[in-house]
Amino acid sequence: MGTGKTSLAKLFNQRAGFHTILEQEEDLKRVFFLEPFLSNPTKYGFEGNLNFLAFHLNRIQERLHDLPEKSKVISDASVVTQYAYASWLPSDEQETVSRIIAHSYKKLPKVDLWIVPHLPID
Repeated sequence: MGTGKTSLAKLFNQRAGFHTILEQEEDLKRVFFLEPFLSNPTKYGFEGNLNFLAFHLNRIQERLHDLPEKSKVISDASVVTQYAYASWLPSDEQETVSRIIAHSYKKLPKVDLWIVPHLPID
């Protein structure tokens, strides 16, 4: 959060005509398990991961469905980023979530550009 993904996506929209799939604050309010997860990620990590993955997958598919065919698309969120959240889980849960993420990613229509920053966690 706060790494410039949305700003970069908006620049691609303005300067190169990409359609954007942006994570909006009101979207985050629709995430059912957000509060329990944020209050206790260790306790609610598995359920939170599954919920966030379903939410992101649905939002991306919903937005792509509304775009004209052959549109250039950029997104500031990806189901692939769920791997970072899954890394906090015990190994058996992490393995399960990782398999679901991989399967989900295969089901997504092609997006031209994902913004996934690679930054150290402070």
